[in-house]
Amino acid sequence: MRWEVFLYIFISRPWQLFVLQIVFALGTACLSAPLIALFAKYITKGKEGLQWGIEGSGSYIIVGIAVFIGTFIVHQWGLKNLFLIMFVIQIMVVLTQVKLYFSTAKK
Repeated sequence: MRWEVFLYIFISRPWQLFVLQIVFALGTACLSAPLIALFAKYITKGKEGLQWGIEGSGSYIIVGIAVFIGTFIVHQWGLKNLFLIMFVIQIMVVLTQVKLYFSTAKK
């Protein structure tokens, strides 16, 4: 879970933003390699090109849509509310992942 999104609410100085961005970058760097390795391990034979294309460009499409929605939220309700909404969504995602993990774990 990207808990640091919640911390954006408490930033009041530029140096705090820089520190938070460094934490965010380190977390992303540590996550990227294992995810690519898992993706490569479970890729469907015969559909490698399509799946690598979706993996490579899909996140950019989703980020573009998220930026559009985030801009609307900030315009309507403000920046702090955007961070709170993002945090709540991430909590729901974590709970869904935990549920999926335990429902598919080998018994």
